Amino acid sequence: DTTIPDVIGRDSETGRPIQQARNRTPTGRHPNNYDPGNGSSDMDNSRRAELMDMYFTGLDEDDLDHMKPCLSEEVQFQSSSDEVSGVAEFREYLEENRMVSNSTHEITRRVHDDTPVSICEGRVSGDTPDGSVEGAFCDVFEFDPDSERITSVSVYTRL
Repeated sequence: DTTIPDVIGRDSETGRPIQQARNRTPTGRHPNNYDPGNGSSDMDNSRRAELMDMYFTGLDEDDLDHMKPCLSEEVQFQSSSDEVSGVAEFREYLEENRMVSNSTHEITRRVHDDTPVSICEGRVSGDTPDGSVEGAFCDVFEFDPDSERITSVSVYTRL
């Protein structure tokens, strides 16, 4: 039972389409075979926050090598415009296709769950080919509690 990406509405300010989230687990299993019935991801919230900070610092400094230690080799990255798998594809995306350069992320809220999922909200500013932009973001991170690395990042922005 897969979810087909679908436009579910339009942003009232920009008119850009809003897409329905994609289900990357057609078998119905949680990524990384995590069993949510055990009640804990065995990874504390401060460690998750450290990993998210490494990720955003790497983005803002345009330095994948800084963020690479926090990413699993099979990391999945999804945005409204791209979906890539693995560190090599992620590097190519950052070097060739990233929409915002010279970014600054200001985190305003983190939400951690009993599953290996955390959400990070905040403000982002940076440059695009059309000029400077500011907006909001909400990123969903999935973690592997055993390796203590990020396995998936789903990016949602309103610029």
